[in-house]
Amino acid sequence: MLKTLITFIIFIFPSVCFGDFEWKLITKTKKGDFYVDMKSLTIKDNKRFYLRLRDYKKIDKYGERSNIIHFETNCLNLKSRFLKDIYFEDHMGKGKFKVQNEVSDWIVFKKGSVGNYFINQICSFKK
Repeated sequence: MLKTLITFIIFIFPSVCFGDFEWKLITKTKKGDFYVDMKSLTIKDNKRFYLRLRDYKKIDKYGERSNIIHFETNCLNLKSRFLKDIYFEDHMGKGKFKVQNEVSDWIVFKKGSVGNYFINQICSFKK
């Protein structure tokens, strides 16, 4: 089972496994910093697919210090969903990790929120 999980992660998210990232800082908050991996950013029509790293200022109640979430964002209606979540014990996506394999429902971040600011930045990127 563990071999299957590792193989799956390597093929689906090779940059997560091998640390081949190009993190670009998008914003800093009191609770943590938010980055996008420019190597993972894919633009298909009005959609953006990308890895977002959140590096927490303090360890959370689950013992985690960072997470990397594979996002899909529709820039026409500013809806986003999580395609895969990976939570790490160390900062900047390092250390032991837990994977959540559930695709979330579509969400719209509140105007003025960090999530709203982040996706507006992502939607402004052109390749």
